[in-house]
Amino acid sequence: MLTVSSAACAHFATLLDQANAPEGLSLRLVAGEGGIGIQPDTVREGDSVFEHEGRPVLVVDAHLAEGLGEHTIDLETSDEGAQQLVITK
Repeated sequence: MLTVSSAACAHFATLLDQANAPEGLSLRLVAGEGGIGIQPDTVREGDSVFEHEGRPVLVVDAHLAEGLGEHTIDLETSDEGAQQLVITK
């Protein structure tokens, strides 16, 4: 089962806040030819929904969530202080 750390959920909430996203808008994890990314979207039936303080901040469709299996999405800080999202097993 795909998991998302609380730090990553908080980061997604910050991104939504910075974009002045309207209520009901989340970020969707998407897979494409260039890899995995995120884009604004709403919750759809069958999605895995990850929340921060009761607000849906990340949604993943069932097929992609199944494909990611036992992976975790987390937020890491580099030695230089930069933060980046990572997917680990």
